[in-house]
Amino acid sequence: MQGITLPDRQPNYPAACMVGLVASFHAALLLAITLPVHAPAGTAASEETIVGYAVLPPRILFYAPDRTRVGEVRPVPLPGEEPASPLPRTPPKGLSLPAPSEALSISFSVRPRPLELWIHVSATGSAREVRVVQSSGFHELDEMAIANAMKHWRFTPAHEGRSAVESAVLVSVEFGTWDGRPIAF
Repeated sequence: MQGITLPDRQPNYPAACMVGLVASFHAALLLAITLPVHAPAGTAASEETIVGYAVLPPRILFYAPDRTRVGEVRPVPLPGEEPASPLPRTPPKGLSLPAPSEALSISFSVRPRPLELWIHVSATGSAREVRVVQSSGFHELDEMAIANAMKHWRFTPAHEGRSAVESAVLVSVEFGTWDGRPIAF
C-alpha cells in the first residue's frame, strides 16, 4: 500500500498573520462591548458619553427629600401695590418650611434647577396662594412643592405697627437628588 504524498509547500506566513490579526481584532472588539466602561470624571450627566466603541447612557438621578433645601424668605410687594409704597415695616419670616417629603417614583437625567416660588402670606401666617416664578424643569416637582407649601409652610406674618398684614415672599427650593449608589458613611 502506497501513501499519498503531498508536494512540498512553503507555509503562507502573510495569510496566517492576517487570520491572527482579524481574530485579535474581533476579540478586542467583543471585550470592548461587553466589559463595563465608566465615563471619565467630570462628564456632564445629561450627555451621552462615547468611550472607545461603547456609548454610555446618561446617569439617572432620583429625588432625595432628605437632601432638599428650602432657601431664605425674601419679602416682595403684593400685586397691585404701588412700587413706591414701602414694604411692611416688619417683613414676614419663615416659621416652619419643611421640604417636600413625598416619595416620587420619577427619575431625572439632569439635576433639577432650583425652584422659585411666590407666596401670598395671609395675616395669620399661612400660604394663601403659591405660584411658580422659576420652574425646576420638572412639572411633578413643581406641583409637589406647591402642594407642600400650601399645606405645611407657616410664616410669621408681616406687621405694620401692631397689626398683622398680608404680604408676599419669594422662597427658593433646591431639590436634592440621589444617583442610586449606596451612601458612604
